[in-house]
Amino acid sequence: MIISHPSARGSSRGRTTRPWAACVAVLALGATSALAVAPAAVAVPEPVLPADAWVDQFDSVELGSAWDVVNPVPSAWSLATTPGSLTLTSQTGDTYQEANTAKNVFMVDVPVGDFTVVTKVSAPVGKVYQGAGLIAWKDMDNYVRAGLTYVGALSPSARAIELDNETGGSFSAASFTDRAGSTGETLRMQRTGDTLAVSYWDATAGDWRPAGSTTVTFDVTQVGLYALAAQDGSSHTATFDYVAVDAAEGQDVVPTGTFSLVGPADSKHLVLTDTGLSFVAQRPASPLGLVATAVAGGPDGAATLAQAGTGLPVVVAGDGRLTLGAADATPAQVRLTDVGGGRLALRVPGAAAGEFAGVRAADGALVLGAEEAAARLTLTALSSAEHTLAIDAAGETVEMSDDLYGIFYEDINYAADGGLYAELVRNRSFEFNSSDNSSFTGLTAWERVARNGATATTTVVTDAQRLNDSNRYYLRLDASAPGAGIRNAGFNTGFFLEKGEKYDVEVWARSAVGQDLTVQVEDAAAGTTYATGKVRVDGTDTWKKYAVTLTATGTTAAGRLAVLAGAAGTVRLDMVSLMPQDTWVGPVNGRTHLRKDLAEKIDAMNPQFLRFPGGCVTNAGTFDTYLESNGTDRRRTYQWKETIGPVEERATNWNFWGYNQSYGIGYYEYFTFAEDLGATPLPVLSVGANGCGSTIPEMKDDVRIQR
Repeated sequence: MIISHPSARGSSRGRTTRPWAACVAVLALGATSALAVAPAAVAVPEPVLPADAWVDQFDSVELGSAWDVVNPVPSAWSLATTPGSLTLTSQTGDTYQEANTAKNVFMVDVPVGDFTVVTKVSAPVGKVYQGAGLIAWKDMDNYVRAGLTYVGALSPSARAIELDNETGGSFSAASFTDRAGSTGETLRMQRTGDTLAVSYWDATAGDWRPAGSTTVTFDVTQVGLYALAAQDGSSHTATFDYVAVDAAEGQDVVPTGTFSLVGPADSKHLVLTDTGLSFVAQRPASPLGLVATAVAGGPDGAATLAQAGTGLPVVVAGDGRLTLGAADATPAQVRLTDVGGGRLALRVPGAAAGEFAGVRAADGALVLGAEEAAARLTLTALSSAEHTLAIDAAGETVEMSDDLYGIFYEDINYAADGGLYAELVRNRSFEFNSSDNSSFTGLTAWERVARNGATATTTVVTDAQRLNDSNRYYLRLDASAPGAGIRNAGFNTGFFLEKGEKYDVEVWARSAVGQDLTVQVEDAAAGTTYATGKVRVDGTDTWKKYAVTLTATGTTAAGRLAVLAGAAGTVRLDMVSLMPQDTWVGPVNGRTHLRKDLAEKIDAMNPQFLRFPGGCVTNAGTFDTYLESNGTDRRRTYQWKETIGPVEERATNWNFWGYNQSYGIGYYEYFTFAEDLGATPLPVLSVGANGCGSTIPEMKDDVRIQR
């Protein structure tokens, strides 16, 4: 396709001109001129773009700086798949009402007012609500979108240009223009006053055809492109050939009341420094407030600015800096001009240094210069008022229970495993699976290692040789020689060891080959060992628990725990554990399996009650036990009887917050923790009524309720 542009506009009131793409070619103004360019072929007529339009043909290898990608998924868009086009792979999500989850919405700023935006898109649709096209918005609750969409029974051929309007979060489908057999459209969206009209290009007639209109009562600050996957999640490909945008020049704004300006990027806060008005990253105790006064008898939109409270005027220093002048100084006449996207340009027309205010990189100073360096600023209202708080110290008081202050605990964000529980090994019993989280497997946090030429295969197994019925999965390690094994990455950056401290290793193992297993904490490159020891597996091929104490020879926060075979053959492993000996010691129950630093902080809060184990963690899931489901139900409500007894016999379960619960901290540990804190235990029990969005029916079985 051949597209043209006229010369770029110079600076004009109310608009910062965007640069043209360097490689834009000559526009075919009609069939005649197209034939003159390419006489060997009959060109399909293309629409004439608005004379002053900003055009992006997507010819560059990088996306232009004018674009803002909302909810970006970088892997789902490309400028290279079809060179000279923007290709989107539609994703799940929508702008519909409260959803606001649409991904890869490509937007450019426009000033408030009338505009025209044109695009050509190829986007074959075949699943309900797959769609792609143009969108104009203030935000995701105030928008109009129009695109080629598969709408099913809503249109005779199921394919239509759907025009939607959502205002204040209330959605309505304005129109469906049937487009039987269409796999792509050239679309135009135009706002004139409060009316937004959509058209499609009829290549045969060489003219625009109406595709509906709607009334818009909100300000549009951005326009752009979207592609939405089907209702069932099926994606499709939308290829945008170009975008052309022509918008009315932005209006000048004279703010009322006290306001401040928010700067670009990280330096957002307006302050007064030795160099004048500047933007800084650190929030000040109080922002610099300004007031604007319209220039009497001057041009529309012209204003002067002064500091709120002091009345000191904003002036231009000799080197072009904006600063506060003396009380009797002549204020600069400025313009605050809408440049789109809800942002403003601060201008001082006629200034010798240039009329556009930019932010100097070295110190954040607001300095006048060329339009290309203009800062895009945001206006924010400030308010202040004096209030009086009267305290009657002799007034009547109310007695309050000491038990109203306590700890509201929930196993969320790894608060138990990886948090309060001192266990350093993640997925120690190889029980993780996709029921807990779609990314989990039995080898999550584990990797196979081979040392001294040995090789190994590692398989997570559940069969009759398992440790017990509640701990159904274990690791089978087949080693070709000593030195092959597995390694655990722990939580976060890895295992924390402190030089000189002791750590207890426990591992359940069985093998028909007697051997010494090496257990060691090393760095990720296996170049430094921080602690090492051996456990002797007796070769009776029965499950036994083996233990050894390690002493750290160095300090690290990124260790890895390796377990290495001592002989060729098969060894089965389960419940691989590493815990610091320096855990919290309760005043009543003695040493615990709780992290010392965290438990001490909780104790220092002097809570009067301890609520556990949580809310949604407790009351979302099925009501069977793990054993009743023969080890298949991994989405059960929290059942306290499954969380007591030897840890290797506690059933695994999913966690409502998207991970696995080992129940290493169970009801017994919570009760003893409360006792050591001197707090009243407040256990949370499921009553058989699911919450937190669960659709599992209420439990009404008397036997299970009694259990």
